Amino acid sequence: ISMNPTTFFFLNQFTLVAGGETITSVDIAYHEGTAGTPVDVYLWSDPNGDGNPTDAQVLASATSAIANLGTDIFNSTPIGPHTFTLGTSFFVGGRMTVSGPLFPIAGDTSPSAGQGCLATGANPNDLSGAITSTTVDVNNLMIRATGIAIIPEPSSIVLAGLGISFALIVRVLRSGRV
Repeated sequence: ISMNPTTFFFLNQFTLVAGGETITSVDIAYHEGTAGTPVDVYLWSDPNGDGNPTDAQVLASATSAIANLGTDIFNSTPIGPHTFTLGTSFFVGGRMTVSGPLFPIAGDTSPSAGQGCLATGANPNDLSGAITSTTVDVNNLMIRATGIAIIPEPSSIVLAGLGISFALIVRVLRSGRV
């Protein structure tokens, strides 16, 4: 992803799957740049669920820095927790200022699902000028969201256990084996 000196956004779109309902961090692999360069990391909503970031709104942000250049090692930045429902479309990525023609974000060489997006500007709530992989060959960027499964509150587990116990008692009573 090469851009002349400018502030730009880089992000991937994801659709939430079971087992990752709560986003806890954003992971980014950097390709070129200067180690220690500040990066603002974001989790964005996709209000209309269309996978296009032009209406994305910031849900969470954190500050990080470029590290592990050219190694394809993901640098993890805590950003949550933020819980979504299954099937929700969202974006993760960052914003940085680059000087000169660089390729700051590592590209993902696995088959593209058309998830990569770029945008210029300073406002993380205005990505209206986003370039998506449907308009140019952005492909996937080495940006990931780390999520964990929703774990019920202990009181919910107790109630579930009571419900199962009650169902078993009813079944035994109905069968006549007491």
